[in-house]
Amino acid sequence: MKKEHRTLLAIVQLPPPVYGVSIMNEVVVKSPAVRSLFDIDVLPLRFGKSFASLGRLKLRKVILALGLVLRLWLKCAIKRPGLAYFTIAPVGGAFYRDLMFVAVLRILRIPVLFHLHGKGVKLAARFRLNRLLYQWVFNRATVIHLSPRLFPDISQFVPASRCFFLANGVRDPGETAIIARRQSTGDPVHLLFLSHMVLEKGPIVMLRALRILLERGVPCRASFAGAWHDRECARQFAMLVRRDGLAERVSYLGPKYGTEKECLLAAADVFVFPTFYASESFPQVVLEAMSFALPVVSTPEGAIPDMVEDGVTGFLVPQRDEAALADRLETLVLQPGLRTMMGQKGRERFLDRFTVGLFEKHLCSILESAFPAEPQVKGRAVRGHERAIL
Repeated sequence: MKKEHRTLLAIVQLPPPVYGVSIMNEVVVKSPAVRSLFDIDVLPLRFGKSFASLGRLKLRKVILALGLVLRLWLKCAIKRPGLAYFTIAPVGGAFYRDLMFVAVLRILRIPVLFHLHGKGVKLAARFRLNRLLYQWVFNRATVIHLSPRLFPDISQFVPASRCFFLANGVRDPGETAIIARRQSTGDPVHLLFLSHMVLEKGPIVMLRALRILLERGVPCRASFAGAWHDRECARQFAMLVRRDGLAERVSYLGPKYGTEKECLLAAADVFVFPTFYASESFPQVVLEAMSFALPVVSTPEGAIPDMVEDGVTGFLVPQRDEAALADRLETLVLQPGLRTMMGQKGRERFLDRFTVGLFEKHLCSILESAFPAEPQVKGRAVRGHERAIL
């Protein structure tokens, strides 16, 4: 089959804003491996400039969504795709918005491959309307999910035979960036939090753990990087730093992207991510920390245990438990050999399972499997524009 007859329509969220899903979607649409197999037509979904704006309903977003629905219809009419690759939002207002795109694809009988980057379907399906909508959306569709750990969230609507599992991947910074890490024994151990600054991601839990370490006399310093998306989190952060005497140990650096983020990871000793975010599935920043050979201290939320092997590449602690977090951080601060060993084991795990190259390779295999075979009419393949009238 010739490539020009295998058009893949990617309906995906792209930056801005910069967050895990949009970054992975950008990897997909720019992938040389995917483009070598398919003609990719992209319908970019952009509904806000910041992470916080994604969940807010505004008239401008409604108008924008309606315009994108029209564009989708025209794209399918002009050059009928063989398969639609759609990173549908699994819950919330974004899910209801995405139903409009699903409706167009269903009306035009375009096969769909859904790629889920979040969870919450099982909880939302307690309501009858949502349950009916999920049954309609996932009926006969093929689905990619991030991990078998997350399959129970959709198993009510998607049989295992129609579900692929594909872990995210990140770019390898290379050994040079890791070797360049500061190794001065005179400096306190550098703990790093890097994520959106919202309560559920755990920055306040980490601050409370730092207070415990201060009381124990454990020498360390901490950097927090990320954009504020929660006023209450910002208020509590400032209050705790002031009240607990952490000003000399704690730095807030603002949002960091690209080279600045890489430099920050290269300068850290331990990555800390005590998340209890309900939609947390496969946080990309954990993979980035592992790629820089950092031991990771996090929680068993979502598929994080797929990345962080407790006691081997880092530690997993109970959610919202600052005492347990402080204990694990103290262990890593006081045992430099353990830090190095866990960080190296984490990098080995990253190289073995979570590189961009592996992600692209496995995605190509899934796309090949999901792409419908050309129907045959009198001994010849039916072309894409003929498929619509069968």
